[in-house]
Formats: sequence, structure tokens, C-alpha cells
Amino acid sequence: MFEIKNINDTAIAVINKDMRVNSSQDFLDIMVQVYYDKARCMGIAISEESILDDFFDLKKGIAGDVLQKFSNYSIKVSIYGDFTQFSSKSLTDFMRECNRSNLVSFVNDTDEAIKKLS
Repeated sequence: MFEIKNINDTAIAVINKDMRVNSSQDFLDIMVQVYYDKARCMGIAISEESILDDFFDLKKGIAGDVLQKFSNYSIKVSIYGDFTQFSSKSLTDFMRECNRSNLVSFVNDTDEAIKKLS
């Protein structure tokens, strides 16, 4: 399901690409499992391939709901992958704003995600 990496005294959960995240509840379940049940991970790296496409449709509100949960619990998340398939200007603006924060990031690959989270 996930691999724990300890970088600079920070536990980071790297979610396996074959795992599917289909709802905001799935994100919350992952957060609870990697923080409370397992290793007190303060960061989660997850591939955009694992995430339901509706997450990237901002009109559906899933992204805002999910990222609010991460914000409430002060757990960082870095979503990595090829975002060129999403052509929405509002999504591009959203990702750029998220990348300015210290809590949520959209990056190209796993290594960059781990670096951002550590």
C-alpha cells in the first residue's frame, strides 16, 4: 500500500502507484493510516495516476475538500506526475498557488515529491 521513507528526521509515506484513491474519504483513510496507525508520517507522496480524475475537476470540489483535510491536520501532501493532460486554466492556477504553500505541492516525480516533503 505504501512505503515509509525517513528523510531528515521526517517520516514520509510514498503511496504505491497501483493504489486507487476514489474519494475524499479514501484520502482521509490514508492520512489516518500513515499518521495515527503506522509511522507518524508528516508527509504523503502520491501519484496523480492513483487519484480519481474528478479530483482534478475543481468544479466537483473534491480537491478543495481533500486539501482542507490535510491543512486541518497539518500533514503535507505532494502529488506527482504528468499534469499536462489537464488543460484547465483554473486547475493550473490552483496548482501554482498550492506550490507556493508549504503544505500542498504538485511536482513531476517521486524524488521531487520526497524532497518537497522533507
